[in-house]
Order: sequence, then C-alpha cells, then structure tokens
Amino acid sequence: MALICSDRIMRDKTPSHVLRIREDAILTLRSLDEPFFEELRPLAESSDALFMRNVFHPRSISISHAGDPIYHLAQLEDEQFAYGESTRNEDIQFTFFSPDLDLVTRWFIYQAGESFRWAQRGYASLYFPCYTYEQRPGYELVEVEKYTYTLKTPAGQVLPFHMHDDLVNDYSETVLFSYICDIPVRDLLDSFLDPDGRPALEAFIVEE
Repeated sequence: MALICSDRIMRDKTPSHVLRIREDAILTLRSLDEPFFEELRPLAESSDALFMRNVFHPRSISISHAGDPIYHLAQLEDEQFAYGESTRNEDIQFTFFSPDLDLVTRWFIYQAGESFRWAQRGYASLYFPCYTYEQRPGYELVEVEKYTYTLKTPAGQVLPFHMHDDLVNDYSETVLFSYICDIPVRDLLDSFLDPDGRPALEAFIVEE
C-alpha cells in the first residue's frame, strides 16, 4: 500500500478556524474535497503523525499516528464512502460503508480521535458504551447479514450504513457508534480535539 503526503496539506499553515463556515450553519458533507476535511489535520498534530492522501484512492484521507494502524476515509468506485484501516504495505480493510458521508466521517473522527487523544498529555479519558447490553435507549441493532449491522433510530429510521461487527464477547462497535451517530461532525471533531471533550463528549469523560 502506498501513501503520499499532500503538498498542500503539509505546506498550508492557515489556522483551521479560517477555513470554517459560519458557526451556526448546518454542515452536510458531500465530497472529500470540501474545506472541512482540511480541518481534520489537527488530529495528526502529534509526534510521528501524518495526514495523507492514499495514492490508490485519490479521493481519500488517511491519518497515521506513529505507524500502525493507518486510518482511511475514502470514496470508492461505486461512489459509496467507506472507512478502513491498514498496516504498512498491506491493503486497506474497509469495514464501514455508507452513501452518507456524514456518517462515515463520524466513524473516521472517532477512530483517529481516540488515537489522537491517547497521544496527548493532559487529555481526559473517554469511555463509550460498547456492549450489546449497553445499547443506547431507543436504538436497535439491525443485522444486514452475518457479522454486518446497521442501526434503527428511535423514530424507526434504519440508518443508511453497514459495518462489520462480529459481537465477540458482546462487544459491539455498532452499539458504540449509536452514541455518536447523530452528533454534528464539527462538534464531534472539536470534542476530540478538546482536552475536556467539549462541546459534545463531556458525558463520556472518565472521572479519574
């Protein structure tokens, strides 16, 4: 697997807030070329971290923290968006698929954000319920096929995504995703970057 660093990303030191749209605007993502994705760069602002484009998936973003795993957000040939991980010199294993870029971006922010916070000093720990007996009230796991799930919301809507989830020992990433699936993407990003999880993740802070 080959990765290339985006020259624009590596050279451009414009503060992220300059790239933001109005704070009160509703952000709906439609393309990986949108300015918002430049704002993900702070998730790679730690030692030995990189923000990259994948040469085999030009319409993609990849973040690596000190090596493996490498987190990927890509638009596939069938126009679906997908999240996946890889190790160096290995193919990307995509595990989360959706035509809705907002949903996939939330999962990418969660994965890269957890790694980012682990690398920081002074950042509060987060815990997200992630077992089948910790399902978010009103949400249901919907089995799409073996080892593949999506979510039904309290309003009865089946969300347009599917993700690999083998439920080993009752652990479920689909359950975990239910707790972040409706957080605005900008709020979710800001919360992972904030030491205290503000504005959207304060309820998941682990008291130490």
